[in-house]
Amino acid sequence: MADNSESARQQKSREYIKTNSKMPLGTRMSLELIHGGFARCADHSGEMQISPEMMRNAKDIGDHFFYHLKNSPYKFNEKLNDHISKKPGGLAYSSGDQPSRHIPAAMTFVGQFIDHDLTLNAVNLTEDQSQGPIEDLASPFIDLDSVFGPRVDDTMPASGRRRETSYDETFGLFTLVPVCDSALDVQGYDVPRCQKTGIARIGDKRNDENQLVLQVHILMMRLNNAFRRKGLSPRDAKRETILHWQSFVATHYLPLVALSSEITLVRKRLSTDPDSLLHHPTMDMAKGGKRLGMPHEFAIGFRYGHSQLRSGYRLRDTGTPFPLFDTTPEGENDLRGDKPLTPERIIDWAFFAGAGTPSNLIDTKVNDVVFQLPPSTIPDEIKDRLNLVERNLTRSKNIGVCAGEDLVTAYNTQYAADATISALSPEEVTNGRDEEPFNDEDGKFRTPLWYYILREAEHDNPPGFSDEGKLGHLGSRLVAEVLLAGIYHAEPSFLRDKAWGAKIPVASGDQKSVSLTDIVSFVEGVEESA
Repeated sequence: MADNSESARQQKSREYIKTNSKMPLGTRMSLELIHGGFARCADHSGEMQISPEMMRNAKDIGDHFFYHLKNSPYKFNEKLNDHISKKPGGLAYSSGDQPSRHIPAAMTFVGQFIDHDLTLNAVNLTEDQSQGPIEDLASPFIDLDSVFGPRVDDTMPASGRRRETSYDETFGLFTLVPVCDSALDVQGYDVPRCQKTGIARIGDKRNDENQLVLQVHILMMRLNNAFRRKGLSPRDAKRETILHWQSFVATHYLPLVALSSEITLVRKRLSTDPDSLLHHPTMDMAKGGKRLGMPHEFAIGFRYGHSQLRSGYRLRDTGTPFPLFDTTPEGENDLRGDKPLTPERIIDWAFFAGAGTPSNLIDTKVNDVVFQLPPSTIPDEIKDRLNLVERNLTRSKNIGVCAGEDLVTAYNTQYAADATISALSPEEVTNGRDEEPFNDEDGKFRTPLWYYILREAEHDNPPGFSDEGKLGHLGSRLVAEVLLAGIYHAEPSFLRDKAWGAKIPVASGDQKSVSLTDIVSFVEGVEESA
């Protein structure tokens, strides 16, 4: 039987670094940080021979972008991690799909795209910061900087150069590659790629982790190009692309996954006193003025999307399903990224974002497909944890995220004048199963935030309820705060621009509420007439 103890993992890590690593040190650390992993950098600092200066830079950059809503780290033991993440038998394990009646499969990957837009913090670990903190070009806003930039190239952290994209700032157009069938009819579009490696020339390489989130990214490129073809200037085309995307996120994506009562409450506070949110801009002592950071709690909690993943997806009404992951090393037959799109893998958005393929429910039943990830999908240099549930829990522990119960307390304190959130009892968290693993070193029952958010959704909105499959009150408030604040404080912002209205046909007639179908219909109409 394989030894999966922590000491065995560390020994495996040391051996891997010593014998196999050819990646530049700064690049390896940067990739760890991009995925929220300062603690992981610290864990391997000795093996990677990381200098104290680089570690200081890594920590300063991480602290400058990420912060805690509640500084009360829950250092749960490995027994609880195993109790939740074990395959089979763990609390979060499911051998099959649990389809939602209300959430299309497309929204799982829309959520992944949103997460990447919000959380990638560009870093240059070798830069001298003796005169002050290193400039962080990322933004915790929904502003499509993962598509347009500016971002520095994290794959070459010492270069400080802009990320490579196919966006021509002079003409305001993205270069796209037609994907044709055997009759040479255009079925869709891919992005330009490196001929040798297949790596996409896009602003955020994470958006080519799979071929589904990639096509959300491509849709935004196509929307910008469609606005240009309709005569908008480069500046206005970019602005309208951002505003229409913000409108969709706020008025269509968010209500699909979060409770309307929590969305209404957060929007009301944003419009009257933005600083009354738990997640709000704070003083930047280094530069002066206020800045918005990114809560660690969101970076962990937003991973509720992992429970929505299916084992496979049908992308078109007439197509056959593709597995999310297959058994081949590089995923020749599955939906992994870093390879060109083919005609049969082009999404039919009317089908995929409609009733064609449903998402799984937001609940504790995470599909078997992510309990043994293909090594090529792991962003870490050291691929010693292939269980996605275990990775989520370990990440939460390493970066000091609080327990779900503690975040409920923080929100109830901040929102004392409004509706309070009822915390789940130990019996409700465990659903009648063993409570002992959840007890901390003081014997107090506490739940890792990621699992708490899933269990709350399952408990509050079970199958058959009108809000079936949505987040519960804590999850809804956390996600609504970060997404809506990310729009409100962005530039431009459709929430602050009271005069803004959609520049495309909107099926509902509400010019401030753009759907994904509205975006697709406009884009495809412009492309067909070109």
